[in-house]
Amino acid sequence: MPQVESSWLVGSITLPDATALFDSEDVVLPGGTYYLRHPTAALSLVDVVRTAINDSLSSITCTSLVVLENRRTQINLSTAADLIWATGFADSAEDWAAVLGFSTGDLTLAASYTSSGISPLLFSAGYPARPKTQAGITGYTVLKQAFLKAADGSVTRRVGFGNETWQELDWGHIVPSRLQSTGSVLSQGGTFHQFFEQSLSLGLSMLHYEDMIEDAASTTAASWSTPLGPYQLRDGFDGNWYARNVANAEISSPLSLPLLAVEEY
Repeated sequence: MPQVESSWLVGSITLPDATALFDSEDVVLPGGTYYLRHPTAALSLVDVVRTAINDSLSSITCTSLVVLENRRTQINLSTAADLIWATGFADSAEDWAAVLGFSTGDLTLAASYTSSGISPLLFSAGYPARPKTQAGITGYTVLKQAFLKAADGSVTRRVGFGNETWQELDWGHIVPSRLQSTGSVLSQGGTFHQFFEQSLSLGLSMLHYEDMIEDAASTTAASWSTPLGPYQLRDGFDGNWYARNVANAEISSPLSLPLLAVEEY
């Protein structure tokens, strides 16, 4: 696919404490709830892992840990080192690797590692979403209120319960491979199916990054826009998001996400 401009949805996930082995030294990965990428480093998984590597290693520096324009994750080190996610460790270290898009097997003796897959916390339809509001706006105000009226209409009362900020993101057509795929869980990273299962369906928050440059052939680090959100799915979303009943669903299907703006973690 040539270079395109797209919306990127970045989800969050809760991970347990874990330990991995980089260059024969333990790297302690602190459990918490993180987005794949967030402007605040303490909420950003790529920044948390980079900091953990640099705080734990004595002779090697993680010079960058980024998401590329091709949607893969890349770890760059000051010198070649083994990254041991699996051997001798519990599954929790492999969980961290999988969320970054890496295979859960060990990685050996390189200074730069690029994930074989796309993180399940990153979804892109390959073109911009169509929001309910104009671009750059978080959402629109929905009043939470009730009206009471006397039978003859002579007396009315309005009871207010504050308001909420709602948003809808719509895509008119998405190719099936970006919605759902067969194969292992890891190979389904980058699909809405995994994005939904790993984050949204669990009541976790997501961010909407508009105007992201995406290029399957690029190894350039993504340049991130200012995110909108955070959002969670609104009540009433039943999870039946794959529109099989539309014409030509084997070629493309629409997707509509009803969202509620929420407070940040």
